[in-house]
Amino acid sequence: MFVTPMTVSSIDVKSVLFATDFSPVSDPLLRYAATIARIHGAQFFVAHVAAPDVYNIGCAGAVRSAVETARRDSEQLEQELLQNGALAGLRYEFIVREGDTWEELEQIIREKRVGLLVIGARSKETAGRHLGTTARQLFCHADCPVLTVSGGRDLDSPADRDQKIRSLLFATDFGMASHHALAHAVSLANRTGASLTLVHALPTIPAAEAIRLSVQAKDMTQIQEDARLACFQRLEELVSKQTALVVRPDFSVTFGIASEQILRVAELRKANVILMGLSRSARVETASGLSWATAHEVVCGADCPVLTIRC
Repeated sequence: MFVTPMTVSSIDVKSVLFATDFSPVSDPLLRYAATIARIHGAQFFVAHVAAPDVYNIGCAGAVRSAVETARRDSEQLEQELLQNGALAGLRYEFIVREGDTWEELEQIIREKRVGLLVIGARSKETAGRHLGTTARQLFCHADCPVLTVSGGRDLDSPADRDQKIRSLLFATDFGMASHHALAHAVSLANRTGASLTLVHALPTIPAAEAIRLSVQAKDMTQIQEDARLACFQRLEELVSKQTALVVRPDFSVTFGIASEQILRVAELRKANVILMGLSRSARVETASGLSWATAHEVVCGADCPVLTIRC
């Protein structure tokens, strides 16, 4: 049953962390992250780690110099954001650490009880549409939900205040991680009033259980149609458990490689955010279902931010 907004429960994000390298590419990403924090009424953290390996330095004096430079850059960035209003209405803190980038950011996530980490898919260390080393570590190992945003394009909503999140795409494989992550999709849809589409990609040749459902079928077309209808039923059942939904979502069941189909449907639906649930126990190298490999391909190929939730 679908209920009115007055009875909607939501995922409460109390703190948002943005990891920056002070590059020009990171500027629009930071404003985007600040707006996400504003949507949730969350505290906003901006962190930079001066890592010796990044600066190609070894002596203690050079490390101290790099940290001091980073602090000056951080203070300058804070003043610029205050002047242009990007921090208006936010509780915020700028953090500069020295050491291994992932280890320090992991510590910050624990210390500040970060509810959402925002990272860029591109940085000074990488060109083209793929994750750099640090971004990949954060994407794969952060304990909190991760919003990965491409820095190589003009960001859509909500980076600009006159724009809104209008379309959400939730990719599901019907696993436990997807069930958990759907609550985040519902919460964001309710907060923003955006449309929500649930998408499931089937292999071109359906799995054995789908074929067993169609033992009387005369051709592959009928087998695929039976599998598609079975998936629609499962999506209906999945949605029926989300009593907090304000607006009924749309469904999309497609055939093909999961990452390619997710990106195709996202483009058709003009999605502003793609959401995916991922299992903590799954191997990053796995290539089936909504695996980390699939998520990585979606992140690198998407024209919109991708929110991944581990469980």
